[in-house]
Amino acid sequence: RIYGEKSTRTATTLFNLATLASNDPARKAEALRLFERALAGYEADAPEQADVGLTLLRIADIKRENNAGYS
Repeated sequence: RIYGEKSTRTATTLFNLATLASNDPARKAEALRLFERALAGYEADAPEQADVGLTLLRIADIKRENNAGYS
């Protein structure tokens, strides 16, 4: 399936955020699962804004939790 330019750019951004979200393997795996869920939303033509917004919020939470562990 070919995604529109905006969806592809958003998916790429989500992937980059997910892979950078944490050095902890369990948290990185969680972020990648959230990315896959958002991508599945594109495939199912589900409303993508909700999935993308929720995914970005959760990735931000994971990153914040990870950074708190180092302070």
